[in-house]
Order: sequence, then C-alpha cells, then structure tokens
Amino acid sequence: MLKLVLSATLLLTGLMHSAQAQVQVKFDPLHAPTFRYGVRVGGQVMGMTPLQTNSSHEVPQTGLWGGNAGLAAEAVFGWLTVQPAVLFTQKGFYMHNSWTETYYGKPLALNSLTRLRLNSLEVPVNLIATVHGFQLLAGPYVSLALSGRYHDEWTMPLPIGSETSHDFTTYQIIRDEKVYFSKKDRNYDDIVVRRLDAGFNVGVGYRYNGWQVQPTYTRGIRYTGYGYQSKNWSAQLNLTHFFGPVAQGR
Repeated sequence: MLKLVLSATLLLTGLMHSAQAQVQVKFDPLHAPTFRYGVRVGGQVMGMTPLQTNSSHEVPQTGLWGGNAGLAAEAVFGWLTVQPAVLFTQKGFYMHNSWTETYYGKPLALNSLTRLRLNSLEVPVNLIATVHGFQLLAGPYVSLALSGRYHDEWTMPLPIGSETSHDFTTYQIIRDEKVYFSKKDRNYDDIVVRRLDAGFNVGVGYRYNGWQVQPTYTRGIRYTGYGYQSKNWSAQLNLTHFFGPVAQGR
C-alpha cells in the first residue's frame, strides 16, 4: 500500500506538471459555498513510530493493513474546498522478526510477532485547493478509539530434561487479549493505550465529476500510550463519490 500511495503521488505530481506546461492554469473564482455529501472508502498501511527494539536485536515494523469507510461532506467556494468526513477506521502496528541463537552448539530458530489493531471513529477536516481537477490538501484530524485487540507470539528456547540440560528445543508463547483505554483498576500486564488521538493529513488528489481519489499521509501528534512514546502514522488511498450537481470546473 505504501508503494502504491507513493506511486500514485508521483504520477499525480507528474500529471500536474505536464498539465501546467501545456495549458494555462486557471483558478475558479471564489463564490458563496455550495454543499454536497458523499461516501468514502479506502485502504491504508499503518504503524507507530518510533520503532520498538529489545536488548538483543531490532524488531522492524512491516506495516499493518487496514481500511476505512464513512461519510464525507464538502463546502465548495470555487477552487477552495473545505471537506470534513466521519469515518470508521483502523490504527495499529505489526512487527515480525526471526533470528537464530546458538545454545551449547545447537542453533535454534526463534521468532517474535506483535500486532495491535484499534478500531476508531475519526473526523478529518481537509482544506483542498483544486486546479483543473488536480488537488493539494492538508488538515487536522481527531480520532476516538472504540475497541482494540493485542496479539503477541514468541518462540523461546527450552532445555530438555532439566534446567541444567545442554540439549535445547523451542516452545511458543501466545498472548491474545483486548485493549483497555484507561489505567484505572488495570493489572500491570494489561495493554492500555490512549483513547483519543489527534494529528494531521497531507496529500494530493484528482477530482472528476463526482469522483475523487486521494493518496494521503497521516501522522499523529499525540502519544498513543501511557508508558511509551509512540505516535500513529498511515499511508492511505481513499475513493470518494459525491452526490448532487457537479460544481463548475470539477
């Protein structure tokens, strides 16, 4: 998804440059707003930054896939548009790593997998400039987590026979549980994250009649947890269809 978003961004940027070279850029005059409503669906690859590490090796994030869907609205002032939306979306991260450790001359294949997925209600509000159908956009968002799930797997070394044995095998530890959004009355090993998130969107897009496609990058500015400092990010590709009369120049 990240490669797709970057490719779409480069393609749209190239098309904008080509269009500017061949036609005279003309901004639609600003006027009293016209309002329209529509539906939006999209997909994203998402994660949290910075990357987490343990004492022996770095655990890379490979990106967690997710989706979003909801309702959008717009107030069109000509070339300038204010476009809010209410979306059901997902946030989280995915980390997987494999490595080999040697115990008394015997190599053991070990691995770890960690996945956090949050289901959230998000309200982005983007300010969009549209010229000949091409768009530049930016704006803030706020997000409220509704539910979440944490999954963790570890393959660990295990001595065969006794704790002092020089012969080892491996065993797997699996943890799968719900996510909590308050520290009150929680156990020390519960997974607790902040319910409220906020950040910003930046991106480009293209508009044709009532259809709009937008590759965007989203970055949180609020820490996601109480005991660790990480922030949400995602690369999205969204498709929106607006209903009603098409605005001039769209």
